[in-house]
Amino acid sequence: MSASQEPLSALDLPAAVSGLIATDASEGMLRALFDSVPDRLLLLDLDLRIRFANRGIFGTSHDKVIGRAIFDFLPEGEHERVGEVYRQSIATGGPKVYESRQAVHGETRWFENRVGPVVQAGRTIALAVACSEITARRR
Repeated sequence: MSASQEPLSALDLPAAVSGLIATDASEGMLRALFDSVPDRLLLLDLDLRIRFANRGIFGTSHDKVIGRAIFDFLPEGEHERVGEVYRQSIATGGPKVYESRQAVHGETRWFENRVGPVVQAGRTIALAVACSEITARRR
């Protein structure tokens, strides 16, 4: 134990245990939220690689999505336009919205993608993306 880590007294123990329980409850609540929300939620690093996804993408399982470029899941003709949206969000520190379409099981489906910078200490360190299917609205 380092000098900066004092041992817990019997009086401190209930607060420490309750903090751990609260942390576990918060993590459980976040997992439930991410699993339940109808949108696909992504966290992209500044190289536009997926660092978090609440579910798989277009038939690719969740575990095979992490670490891949977002462009792996977009039609090639959309890469430049979508890349510009992400670059603008990083450069301006502001949110952006774009629509995309994707063939899924032989059917064209439309998606609204809301992009927002994740800012830490005044710097954009990642991008958060919420993706909603809007096919019915587009028809």
